[in-house]
Amino acid sequence: MVTPLLPEVSAADAFVSISGFTFTPHEITIYAGQTIQWTNSDSFLHTVTSNDTPAEWPEVSVPAHGTGDLTLNTHGIYGYHCRPHEGQSGMWGVITVLDASIPEFSSMAFVALGVLVMFIGIVVANRNR
Repeated sequence: MVTPLLPEVSAADAFVSISGFTFTPHEITIYAGQTIQWTNSDSFLHTVTSNDTPAEWPEVSVPAHGTGDLTLNTHGIYGYHCRPHEGQSGMWGVITVLDASIPEFSSMAFVALGVLVMFIGIVVANRNR
């Protein structure tokens, strides 16, 4: 019996490529708890190093022709760079982490939206008679 080969599935939620000493895209947005994967096409080791002191996360090493992952759990805006190549113009990035919590559906805004949608539905239904 032959077992078909399945493509490798990544657990990452967002992806950044590294090529020609450049992070692409430079800016990325994820939700808290999601994982970013950097894929390095260069022949040099690169890092994902927090711009903040103290660092917001342990430095991620992305080996030549390899990958590195980072999961962020706290919402905010985080700058990063490649420590060995921070003088290169493309070796920087910004991660925006959005709050992953689900809004309270009983809030006044959702109630008002629901009433508006119902009203529009009634008006449209009466026009089609």
